[in-house]
Amino acid sequence: MLFMAVVGFIAWSADAILIFPSLGPTAYLLAYDKGVSYSAGVVIGGHCCGIAGGLVSYTLVVEPYILSGLIDAFSVAGGWLAMGAVISLGITVFLMLLFQVSHPPACATTLIISLGILPAWGDSIVILAGVTVLYLCYRVYHRLARGTNEP
Repeated sequence: MLFMAVVGFIAWSADAILIFPSLGPTAYLLAYDKGVSYSAGVVIGGHCCGIAGGLVSYTLVVEPYILSGLIDAFSVAGGWLAMGAVISLGITVFLMLLFQVSHPPACATTLIISLGILPAWGDSIVILAGVTVLYLCYRVYHRLARGTNEP
């Protein structure tokens, strides 16, 4: 996957967390979903909704807990994490529908943030940078390989 190779090289050379789990499904959709044309608004906007949902949920519900291992059954931490996950998904879906930027991989982005895996505001900026680089690779590919400006 050329798109991910570019993001991976930039992440490696910049010592930044530009690669995260929800980037994989986004890369797959951009590379192999030939029947759909993806706009920057949908891809980047969808992940922005995921970021917003995750940050709100983590900040208001989940913090100071993080999903760092197995959580005991009926533990307080597990309850807050589960509630935060549900809230973050609800916010993300609501925002994606509101702004008409439905991008399912963004639901994984919101969980990455709300479960405390990458919960800081700075992490969200890096996530957004990774998505943007991936999308730019998609656009460049369509311009060079396919001879069109439209994806």
